[in-house]
Amino acid sequence: MMDKKIDLGNLFAFYGSLLTRHQQNLMKAYLYEDHSLKEISENHRISRQGVHDSIRRARTTLTDLESKLGLYALEESLTRLREGFERLKEDPSDSTQLEIMAREILAMEKILEA
Repeated sequence: MMDKKIDLGNLFAFYGSLLTRHQQNLMKAYLYEDHSLKEISENHRISRQGVHDSIRRARTTLTDLESKLGLYALEESLTRLREGFERLKEDPSDSTQLEIMAREILAMEKILEA
């Protein structure tokens, strides 16, 4: 469960500004303040089911954006590639690192082709 919430938090950090203000507020309470659905419903004066539905719709929007655009995955690949270059600066003969970086470049190309 925690991994899904972390993944959702990462997508929210990346695409959250594209959600409605209401969805942003609920997601912040859910993800960053770790409030329960009941606590969020009481604080925002809406039903628990309303909170659940809004969070579910926001999750769907965020995952749809990532599946269509792939920008978060691209950013993650770029980060790993930068880290690989830093490791290569330390040890230029590290052929394993070169292979890892080549795989990252291929992954980025696939994202850009989609």
